[in-house]
Amino acid sequence: MEEDSVTPASSSLPHVPLQSSITAQDNAAVIAPQLVGCHIKGNVNITTETHKPTAASDIIFSVSKTLKSNLREKFEIIFEGLARRGNPTLFREIYTELFITVGETEGVNMEHEVWQIDPVFKTSTEQDMPINCNEIFKPFNQQRPERNPDDKKTHGTKNVERKIRTVMTKGIAGIGKTVSVQKFILDWAEEKANQDIDLIFVLPFRELNSIINEKYSLHELLREFHLELKEFQDDKYYDSCRILFIFDGLDESKLKFDFENKRISSVSKPASLDELMTNIIKGYLLPSALVWITSRPAAIDSIPADLIQRMTEVRGFTDLQKEEYFRKRTSDKTLADRIISHVKDTRSLEIMCHIPIFCWIIATVLEKMLIKGHGRIPSSLTEMYTRFLLIQTNEKKRKYLGRTERDPLRLSDSDMEIILKLGKLAFEKLQKSSIVFSEDDLRDYGIDVAETSVRSGVFTEIVREDPMFLKKNYSFVHLSFQEYLAAFFVHHTFAVEGINAMQTRQDKPAAAHHALHFSDEDEDFAYSESSFYNGFEYNNGSDLPLKVPQQKLTLHDLQKNAVDNALKSKNGHLDLFLRFLLGLSMEPNLQLLKSIPLKVENMQKNILQTVQYIKNMLGEKDDRKTPSSERCINLFQCLLELDDHLMAEEIRRFLTIGKQTKPRLTAAQCSTLAYLVLMSKEILEELDLNKFNTSVEGRRRLVPAVRKCRRALMADCGLTEECGKTVAIALQDPDNPLRELDLSRNFLLIQESLNSGLNSPYCRLQNLNVSHTNLDKSGASLLHAVLMGPHPQPHTLTLFSCCFKDDCADILLSAFQSSECNLKELDIGYNSLTLNGMKRVLQGLQSPSCYLQILRLSGSQISAESCTYLSSALKHSFLKELILDNCSISDVGVKQLYPGLMSPHCQLQTLGLRQCNLSRKSCLYLALTLATYSVVKSLNLKDNDLQDSGVHLLAVGLKNPNCVLQKLGLSGCFISSKGCFSLASALSLNPSSALNDLDVSYNHPGQLGKKLLTDLLHDPCYKLQNLRLDHDGQSRLANGLWKYYQELNINYTDDLICSQDRKGIACLPEFEDMYYDLENITNEQTNWVKASCREKLEGGRFYWEVQWTGFVCLALKDGKAGIMGKSLKFICNKDQYFAIHEEAGRMKKIYMCVYPRPKPGPETFGVYLDYPEGTLSFYRISSQGVNHLYTFHTTFNKPVIPEFHLNKSEMTDGVKSIIIGTQSPDSFHNTKAQLFQIMLRREM
Repeated sequence: MEEDSVTPASSSLPHVPLQSSITAQDNAAVIAPQLVGCHIKGNVNITTETHKPTAASDIIFSVSKTLKSNLREKFEIIFEGLARRGNPTLFREIYTELFITVGETEGVNMEHEVWQIDPVFKTSTEQDMPINCNEIFKPFNQQRPERNPDDKKTHGTKNVERKIRTVMTKGIAGIGKTVSVQKFILDWAEEKANQDIDLIFVLPFRELNSIINEKYSLHELLREFHLELKEFQDDKYYDSCRILFIFDGLDESKLKFDFENKRISSVSKPASLDELMTNIIKGYLLPSALVWITSRPAAIDSIPADLIQRMTEVRGFTDLQKEEYFRKRTSDKTLADRIISHVKDTRSLEIMCHIPIFCWIIATVLEKMLIKGHGRIPSSLTEMYTRFLLIQTNEKKRKYLGRTERDPLRLSDSDMEIILKLGKLAFEKLQKSSIVFSEDDLRDYGIDVAETSVRSGVFTEIVREDPMFLKKNYSFVHLSFQEYLAAFFVHHTFAVEGINAMQTRQDKPAAAHHALHFSDEDEDFAYSESSFYNGFEYNNGSDLPLKVPQQKLTLHDLQKNAVDNALKSKNGHLDLFLRFLLGLSMEPNLQLLKSIPLKVENMQKNILQTVQYIKNMLGEKDDRKTPSSERCINLFQCLLELDDHLMAEEIRRFLTIGKQTKPRLTAAQCSTLAYLVLMSKEILEELDLNKFNTSVEGRRRLVPAVRKCRRALMADCGLTEECGKTVAIALQDPDNPLRELDLSRNFLLIQESLNSGLNSPYCRLQNLNVSHTNLDKSGASLLHAVLMGPHPQPHTLTLFSCCFKDDCADILLSAFQSSECNLKELDIGYNSLTLNGMKRVLQGLQSPSCYLQILRLSGSQISAESCTYLSSALKHSFLKELILDNCSISDVGVKQLYPGLMSPHCQLQTLGLRQCNLSRKSCLYLALTLATYSVVKSLNLKDNDLQDSGVHLLAVGLKNPNCVLQKLGLSGCFISSKGCFSLASALSLNPSSALNDLDVSYNHPGQLGKKLLTDLLHDPCYKLQNLRLDHDGQSRLANGLWKYYQELNINYTDDLICSQDRKGIACLPEFEDMYYDLENITNEQTNWVKASCREKLEGGRFYWEVQWTGFVCLALKDGKAGIMGKSLKFICNKDQYFAIHEEAGRMKKIYMCVYPRPKPGPETFGVYLDYPEGTLSFYRISSQGVNHLYTFHTTFNKPVIPEFHLNKSEMTDGVKSIIIGTQSPDSFHNTKAQLFQIMLRREM
């Protein structure tokens, strides 16, 4: 080996060294380095250093060269279909690139593997990061997107360069794992990739099983499998070379994988196979070696996750790769186009073509049928498999036996014999969860491999040898073909013998092997999961099929039994078997297999009975008895196999009919409807779950349809975390059409489940609403994903009443300052932002990048200083709507807003100041605003004590010709007839006034005030169209919320001592202390005593105050709470308050926010119910003033009843819980303390 260094000798030029390393064999000539296209000035110095190779490197090089040659010879061919025995296909001629992704697994998917490729049931929420199989051991040099540190499943680091030693590649059967291994090895052997690896050792678990009880040193084991290592006389060579171990087929292994095994670090030390494997994987044995493990999904947990540096998944073919495969396999371009077109038109076939083996099957069938001009192309799965069986059988006869059948649908006696033997083998092996068998197994079923492969045209096409392995093992070309032949055997056994092969007499059921376990040679080995076919029924007795003794078994009995067994399978491992069994009874398949006796009497009648039985299952009204979505969809597909399309047509009609339509959609029908939407090529404009007449469970099952709609409205549907994951998956689809998403009021929806979707580069949401969901802990991560993710910001973001905190304020500030800010509408009302947090949000409005037009901040903490920021923003921003309802900004805040409102650049059209503690002083600034060239068209001042004097000031602005105000809200503003006179006069003096909507309800206009305003309403000269004067009266002339005072009377109960006027309750019975359990909040708190009020409230606004000591709960329930109603509770519990929204029924929806509570003691709360608005607010009243704590937002449609729950106090003086309801507003402050003291004395 020589190393050359070339540098310019001139001292005037910088030295630019050019180094090269050259390797050559003895007596070889190498011209290097070669400098092409260079302009060199001055002298050039060439320094040569020669390194003589050592004996060890010579041996390693020699072994590597021999190993490459052997592996190249072994892997340069691939077996597909008839390319066998002397006529193989070159790997590179047929190989099509596979879609392989990098990502962490989220646990074991126990569904049938065919379901796992269906996007309807995709459960992974990780981003699809593609990777080439030759690069699986290379770290990513590019930056990964930073994610929020709260997301434990992602890494926030940049420039990830960690060493990749151990890679796990998972994938379902037939998806291409072994082909990927073959590609990697062949590229290495042909020196096209990964030449930094010296040796590759291929150790299939299937082969290791044969020596599982032997003891070897690692050196001995490797020499057993790779004869090339005979030159390695000792173990010193292993440390001098870079090695890759490939362990193919983890799911086939019988090893225990005890990672607590003793440590082994010497390659020459004998040990058990399990010890060798665990030490290699842990890195004790040859720590510098690379390890590649392949497995089907269910077995990957055998290896601890912390020992895997990279998880990859073979996902099969993408849509483009499917087309590439068909074009490579079919030389006729026109024919290939027709095959591709038919696959695209048949959604079920298109999905299954993600698996390469299905592409081969479908190509084989369609190529033959299209060439011969068959009119009807098969669309059912059973017919496709049946035709494949016939085509392969006859093709084998023609190619190898030189015979051509006159009737291509006729099977020879030998073929029929082999098919039935293979069917029995398939069925009985599936009962034992075994899909790999030996030559001895074949002989046990009367199958001689050598003889049968010559006599029969079917054997070698359905059963394959595994050419990679030393020991001959056999399996069907795919698990689904084993299921097809198993169903074939069961149906034929019934047709010929009248017995049900699914019911056998055995002493015990088959061993409970894992569904994906390949071999049954070791009966002691089993995964913990249930058997693949544990749904089959068994009876005690002999091993013979069970005949029905009393009445003749019908085809319907057989099919019904299969349906019932399939529904018992939680993981769907009987789904394909069931579809094949039902499909084999249909006429097209019977015609194809006319040489085999499969017909039974009264077949059509029995099929109709089975169809009706399946429809009854899908029509089950009790959600608790309804099968899972996957099983329901499989039942629907069974109907299609039985050629019944009526149900599909009936269910599709529900997309266009209203909520009140009868009959009601069952949960199973909702699963089917979602599936039909997903299978359709059309995109729904809107999916509104509340429009469907169904249950909560039914709505949850409709959620997958979100992948095929532009607007998804799912508010208040009882969605769960799993629903959130489904939505996240939809957002990760590169082709997803979703632009508007409403998930508000889903209290069980855990927002973390959405983050992976919201953080996807394919998320293109323009409108997102997650209001009334608890973002107390996840708000920052969700907001970061929405506003700072690798995608455009949404235009509208609604986060109303989500309990998010100040950590979200910084994210909003950054979003406003971002040059990519697209946000136009933001609602963050009724959250837990502090004054400082809100201050940072409002600072962001001044950013030149912020184009926000609508900002809603109801129920927020906004100081006078914050109003200064708002005012400055109004001068320069694009704000057109600003809502500050219930923000208590007071007159000082309006004064600070005034300069911004007066700015000629202010574009504000809507201003909401409801219940902001305003007085007449604010009206002066607002009147001046209206009288200028302001563009304010809507002003809401409800629930502020403006009084007549304040209204008089507003009237000055209204009568100015410059006023463009169209809507004015003055409800509950302490207005009498004088104020109404001012309003009427202002409008009379300004006939051109644009005011068309005036709300003066909950005031005391008197008869005169009503007449003055009503005359204006009826006068066509004025634009006034809407006028509200309802709920008026003398009682409305009260300060604050007292104008809505509601007297409460408590129902007497034996558990309580009530005051004579029913305004107070006390003296609980003795029981142990029991408080609301925050960890188990749904449980009924039986030790709380409840007291309901007599009053049923509806249709208006109501206010009452309550004083208590001890621990109590203030609640509001509708008439059916506890059955199907709702309950709103505000609980004072030890050192905290917390609010709960409960929806009764089978599932409770709970929304909880927690607030710290001052030192326990006598407290006073104000409770304000606005029934039409659907709000229930709680205020803490103290000497320092009124502090708003929490507001529920809901919808009331039934009368509601105030309720109190009491518990034993922990106060040191022994006083028990006491609640005192209010007197009238006039007498309340005089009598409350006296009544309270009376009750305290009574207790003591």
